[in-house]
Formats: sequence, C-alpha cells, structure tokens
Amino acid sequence: MNNQYANKEASYEEYFNNIRVELLNLIPNNLRDGKLLEIGAGTGNTLIHAKENGFATEVHGIELCKITNSNQENPLLDNFIIGNVESLTFPYEKKSFDVIICGDVLEHLLDPYTMVEKPREYLTDDGIIILSLPNIREINVLKQIVFQGDFKYVEAGILDKTHLRFFAKKT
Repeated sequence: MNNQYANKEASYEEYFNNIRVELLNLIPNNLRDGKLLEIGAGTGNTLIHAKENGFATEVHGIELCKITNSNQENPLLDNFIIGNVESLTFPYEKKSFDVIICGDVLEHLLDPYTMVEKPREYLTDDGIIILSLPNIREINVLKQIVFQGDFKYVEAGILDKTHLRFFAKKT
C-alpha cells in the first residue's frame, strides 16, 4: 500500500480514489499495449489512468462494492464487474490478460492463497500478476505496536479494520 496511509487514518474517499501509479510503473514496456485486469479496482481511477497514459489499451476491473459518484461506469472502462472475487466466476476467456493487478486485496480475503492462483489461468503465456500487500513491519506501525502498546485499527491503511490477516516478505 502507498505509504501515505502508513501512520494516519485515511478517509474512505482517499483510499478508494487513489491512483496506483506505483503498480502501473511495474508493467514491463513489452506488455503496455495489452489487456489489463485490476482486482480490487475501487473507483476505477487506476484503470482510467492506465488507459489514458499508455499502460494498457484495454482495461477491466473487479470491485466488491458499488461506489457512488465514481468512475466505475466510465465509458473508458472496457468492463467493470461488481462482485466478490472469491466467489465470482470470471466471465473472461482463459489466457486473455497481459497484466493482472491485485493491489492491497489479499489481506481482505478469507482465502488469499487461492486468490493468488485463480487469476493465473487468465494470463497470457508471457503475462504477469502484480500484487501489493500492506507492510506490517513499517517502522511507524511497529513503533505504535511495540512502544505504545497500541494495535489500533483504523478506517484505511496498514492497520485497516477490514484486514483479516497480515503478511511479511517470507509469507
């Protein structure tokens, strides 16, 4: 997750409107003219940015909930699905995406290990999955937990109250 949320409580709007440029920048140049699927696409802003700035020519998104006054229905989006990614049957053909982004989603899922495997069959042979996870070892979070004895959950960020689990680099 973007470190702007590391040590503060972020608003709902900030959290879901964030354009994940740092993840888009990880897309190799040879895959930037293809199809992109974002799982946990929020308001759709990252997908629109991707299409407008040459990261993908076709963009698709999946988000758990409808977000009013958002870009989820923007005509620049080729497809946007509202649904639970853990139970959703993907309506896409196998091997149809060059890039799948799953930014700060796994920590919210009941079975993140299955979710790491599920999208693979939708990747082209040279496609990639880009994912990110909150870093529970971030220094400000560790200070709060270790020195202040406070494991306080907040609306958004590393200690987001909807996180079901945490990961470290080894896991």
